[in-house]
Amino acid sequence: MNFGGKTTGSSGYGKKVMTVGALRRSHLLMAYGPGALVDLPEYSVIMGASDYWEYPKMIHEPRLEAMLGVKGFKKPKASEDLYKSGGVIRAMRFPYWHYCSKCGRLGPYWIIGTGNKKKKCADPHCNGELIPSRFVAACEHGHIEDFPYEFWVHYNPSNRFGKCPSMEGKHPRMRIEFSTRLGGLESIRIICEECGHSRILANATAKGAINPHYCRGLRPWVGNRSEDKDSNGCGREMRVLQRGASNVYYPINRSALTIPSHRSYVLRKNYQAVADCIAKCNGDLEQAAFYLAFLLKYELEEAGIAAEELVDEYVRETDKPKVSIRMRDIFEAEYRALCAPDTEEEDFKTTHVAPPTSLEGLIEDVTLVRRLKEVLVLSGFRRITPESEDAEEAPDNDYMSPHANPQDWLPAMELRGEGLFIRINLDALSTWAKSVEARYNPMKERLLQSAMVRCTNFSPELVMLHTLSHILIRQLTIDCGYSGSSLKERIYSSWSDSDQEMAGILIYTSASDSDGSLGGLVRQGSPDRLLETFRNALGNASWCSSDPVCSESTAQGLESLNYAACHACTLLPETSCALRNCLLDRTAVVGRIDNTSLGFFGRWMDEAQQDFGKKDGGVKFADEHWQSIYEVLFDCEAQSFARRAAALGIESPDEAGYDGIEDVMAEMVWLRPKICYLTEGQMVDAELFKRRGWKVIGSKESDTAIRQAFDGRA
Repeated sequence: MNFGGKTTGSSGYGKKVMTVGALRRSHLLMAYGPGALVDLPEYSVIMGASDYWEYPKMIHEPRLEAMLGVKGFKKPKASEDLYKSGGVIRAMRFPYWHYCSKCGRLGPYWIIGTGNKKKKCADPHCNGELIPSRFVAACEHGHIEDFPYEFWVHYNPSNRFGKCPSMEGKHPRMRIEFSTRLGGLESIRIICEECGHSRILANATAKGAINPHYCRGLRPWVGNRSEDKDSNGCGREMRVLQRGASNVYYPINRSALTIPSHRSYVLRKNYQAVADCIAKCNGDLEQAAFYLAFLLKYELEEAGIAAEELVDEYVRETDKPKVSIRMRDIFEAEYRALCAPDTEEEDFKTTHVAPPTSLEGLIEDVTLVRRLKEVLVLSGFRRITPESEDAEEAPDNDYMSPHANPQDWLPAMELRGEGLFIRINLDALSTWAKSVEARYNPMKERLLQSAMVRCTNFSPELVMLHTLSHILIRQLTIDCGYSGSSLKERIYSSWSDSDQEMAGILIYTSASDSDGSLGGLVRQGSPDRLLETFRNALGNASWCSSDPVCSESTAQGLESLNYAACHACTLLPETSCALRNCLLDRTAVVGRIDNTSLGFFGRWMDEAQQDFGKKDGGVKFADEHWQSIYEVLFDCEAQSFARRAAALGIESPDEAGYDGIEDVMAEMVWLRPKICYLTEGQMVDAELFKRRGWKVIGSKESDTAIRQAFDGRA
């Protein structure tokens, strides 16, 4: 990451490039994209426009290109060697306004600073460290600028422009003071040393606090010259934000899986070569096919296609962007590909397996996605409020472009990984949804009024699918070793006005390296492993440490868009969820203790509980005490741990369902030494046990850690 201009070509600034930090490539397309504020060890910077980055190659994903109206995507250049510099990513110092930590002098760093880096106070009697302003002003469209300190101090009805009357347009000498007697913004006072006016920052972050200082369309991620302003202007109301607040930058990402289409593997591999050949032949397709027959002789022979077919497919692909494509079209195409017969493509390899026998009436099919490629695109960003989750609802001008000037491409990257696709029986799901439709009408009404979350295919089916995905992801983090933030979801639920019926979830992981994953997620899709995952996941979801408050809730979470779903039982890291951790209700999956019919899997849970210990030959322990403990364990996670501990040769616990500490429950305890096993839902009470001398273990512990915990047990 560098200050100044580009290393190649003219930057227009003439500044010397200075390296100030480094970021992972994936960060450039998410939290730290163009226009984002980043705190580095020595500077606070704003990431430069994507025009100024370096790109090694073009990426193509026709469906995303058609939806976003571009000709391709570019992947930011990165170093393959940890100890070598990567691509040049331009960043600019921002905020411009700083203050001295010693004397409190306040102003643009080039005025109050001294030295090559302008990091020290220019006052020779001070030489204090300059600190970036804590506050910035931004509009929802994406423009941002320094907090208007001069305006804040001097504005009144007779001084509408908020200028210091003593300076006639020049920067006045200003100072910031912090009071130790007060807290919050009331303790910060801004003083103009030229005219003596002062004002505290109380209510500065309130809506309309700096009116009529409206947005001027400033784009500091492009530059600070007058020509770097937004040519369309702005004029929106500005809000004062703290520099490090999460609502200063909301990236707008689009993604799609690369799926088989009529374009062959040869065309995908040689897309740019075909385009260049046609261009050199001035659009003469017959001549281009003639040259390509020699240029790609071996690839064409291996694939069994003619050069003319390759050219025809290229022409069809280049015509595609003229057709309007919506996000729903991308999801429907992915769903069809995941439901299609087994596929063996370089970037899309699937294998269908039978669902567990006991789940056949509820689960239609299971697809092991042994390899997938996801193209992640940064299409823009917003500030203050996030963009609608539904891309179809967001107009093109509703967010800021990552570019300084219009381009026919967008920054993107390719992510590779694996996944597990579970298709739900449509008839069974439809029957269940009709029986509970009225229950979700209040959620639907709140969704229609929401400014933060939108979903045009809302239905009880979507709530069930989304919640099931969360429940399974929480269990898979235990079973296959991935962290919760590493797993992601794609929810395939029907739109009411579409002919394509969908009911499925894809749980997947993807990374930017060439391999992406090691197969742990796919292995969990085998019938025996998947049945165990469902048993444990649904068993854990049947109760929550916050019950009965959680299970009986019909309004919790962001804008009350969740029912029975909280951090203890259902919510995931924000990077994993497709809908901001909203539209969740575990009752839709497992029902309630007093009414299991409310859950899609409620009846299956009842039958599984009745048949527990009888299916698959039952669960038998050599140790009779282990057997008796196991039979009283209701929680599936605890049952799984018990089988694992017994297999490791751990002595059976002294008690199950121990509640000897302030009515706080541990699933199993060993009294000498004091060791307790807590399920994930009980881990909120782990500190209470530790303070009383207990050693706490859980399901995520490795076999080695479990053995070590019991070393020395009498």
